[in-house]
Amino acid sequence: MQRSQASTAELSRELGINPKTVAKSRKRATVDDTRTGPKEPRSTALGAQDEAIVVAVRRHTPPAPDDCRHAL
Repeated sequence: MQRSQASTAELSRELGINPKTVAKSRKRATVDDTRTGPKEPRSTALGAQDEAIVVAVRRHTPPAPDDCRHAL
């Protein structure tokens, strides 16, 4: 898309995509896929302290994780 001499409208019809998508692609400096989402994933359900407790219990408890959840 970036090297094409065709207009944005022509490319969008040819590829079956929105003209805005073509325009965004042409503005990019590179054609590499970029990562989406948070740079450092973290649990949204538990706080840091709660997550540490769950991890510690799982390490020292032999039953399956579902059993640990019921125990907690």
